[in-house]
Amino acid sequence: GSYGPSASARAAHPTRSRDPHADGKATAAGLAIVVPIVLSLLLRSTVLLLGALGLVLVASVLWPLLGMIALAFVSPFSRPLSVPTAGVYLSVAMAILLGIVLRLPIERRRLDWPPAHVWAIGAFLAYAATHLIGGLLDGPLSSRSFSTIAPTFFQFMAGALAFLAAGLVVRGRSPYPIVASLLAAAVLASTTAVAQSMGAEGLIGGLVWPPEDRAATAVDRVTGTLQDPNYFGAYLATAATLGLACAVIARSTRAKAVTIAVSAFVGVALILTLSRGALAALVAGIVTMAFTRGLKTGILAVGSTLLVTVIAWPFFAEARFADPSRAQGGLGSQLGESSDRTGAWLSGLEAFQASPIFGVGWGRLVDEASSGIRAHNWYITVLGETGIVGLILWALFIVSIAMALRRRSRAARTV
Repeated sequence: GSYGPSASARAAHPTRSRDPHADGKATAAGLAIVVPIVLSLLLRSTVLLLGALGLVLVASVLWPLLGMIALAFVSPFSRPLSVPTAGVYLSVAMAILLGIVLRLPIERRRLDWPPAHVWAIGAFLAYAATHLIGGLLDGPLSSRSFSTIAPTFFQFMAGALAFLAAGLVVRGRSPYPIVASLLAAAVLASTTAVAQSMGAEGLIGGLVWPPEDRAATAVDRVTGTLQDPNYFGAYLATAATLGLACAVIARSTRAKAVTIAVSAFVGVALILTLSRGALAALVAGIVTMAFTRGLKTGILAVGSTLLVTVIAWPFFAEARFADPSRAQGGLGSQLGESSDRTGAWLSGLEAFQASPIFGVGWGRLVDEASSGIRAHNWYITVLGETGIVGLILWALFIVSIAMALRRRSRAARTV
């Protein structure tokens, strides 16, 4: 689909999408409107947060690009006091979409048939909604279902709407203000991780989760701005890869130096999480990015990451498993026949076998599985909860994204 300025608009603003000064002004304005949100978290002030959120919503309607920059910046901050996380993201995404609609007569943009990936994510969202509604109508829910299923669905819906809003906002515009906002947020999130590792949590206020609300896996591990060290590590892996990608495509030496420094700092915070999954995600991101630059570069990246992994793994394992409070044994113990994790995987597959077509229901795997715990495997979770239909819809989204990326420039594919 096409969502871009008309020919007359492009003629009137021929350099709008390539003006670094305009990018800088947009980035500065977008980051300025999120300063009150950061202050509200530092001060743990709900009143200030509500006022700051109102400012972001107004800015999102008046200038959707500012709203997108703000949404990108608050992405790693998942506990905004008394305001539900999904509510913050959902309200900002809807304000951005409203602003886009209101500006259609001004910017004379045209809306064509949506591309395949938009239909795919919409189809999965609609399918998940039927699961949610069906569960609400299917008798009383457990306390866990009531407190988990609906919020998880609305978080996913907020992400899908943000995905749609980003595509509409960036179309015909420079993406760099949003990318800069993502990297700035990663730097702040990484700063909280370093402060947490040094025992200086008092200096960062409500930017980090309180100890009593952290996940069980957070014992003596850095969680930063998220509740769980593995989720936080996965976020940092994404941010580090993004910074490296920007360094690869940057033309100026200064930009390369800045983005490499950002990635290195975020990488330090990632190591502090002691998350194996996050490190695997970082390796996957670097290798995939390398293949966008060419086959030889990709093969070199595979060899280099394997060499680094072999050298660094003993040191990481010592730090990860030396303290019993940090982990219950190593990887081998978790994959053994009697381990909880292997049992959770098998239990998830059993739930899938019980309802293979449509699954046991969105967010219900823990209630339906014989193990009574999470599957610790996203693919098994999707398969068990949404069945073959849900897995096909999700796969169609992934495939359509890959096909859309093939039509982009090499620099766009790298990022």
